[in-house]
Amino acid sequence: MGRILGLDLGQSKTGIAVTDPTQTIVTPIATVRSNDLHELIQHIEIYIKEYNPELIVIGIPMSLSGKRGEMARWAQGIKNDLDSHFDLPFTTWDERLSTSAAKIIKDTNRSLPSINEEDAVAAAVILQGYLDHARFQNTPKGNI
Repeated sequence: MGRILGLDLGQSKTGIAVTDPTQTIVTPIATVRSNDLHELIQHIEIYIKEYNPELIVIGIPMSLSGKRGEMARWAQGIKNDLDSHFDLPFTTWDERLSTSAAKIIKDTNRSLPSINEEDAVAAAVILQGYLDHARFQNTPKGNI
């Protein structure tokens, strides 16, 4: 078992979170400010080298009805670009309401370090949802 990296993709900011090696604790670690794919790849590469994840989970913004809209297709395209660049498995997870949950977490827990901005907390919410589902299903991890 090894670490998993979680990404909350955005057109100008991307939140990043990581699990501990036992995949028990999720920690928001950074918000990358970039709207350039090449620059985003460089930043993600830094976190891959630092944490050596066995998997990367990318949030896909599904609509409340469960359909993939324009932003979900955009995020899937970024996932495909990252997947072709890195020699790591990537998977996706439904990120519905992760930003709303992150806002609530930030508003109710002011003790979070400043590095854990809303986007990084949203990445942690996405990653925690993915882990909870995998544990509940007790099945191999896979795409939504």
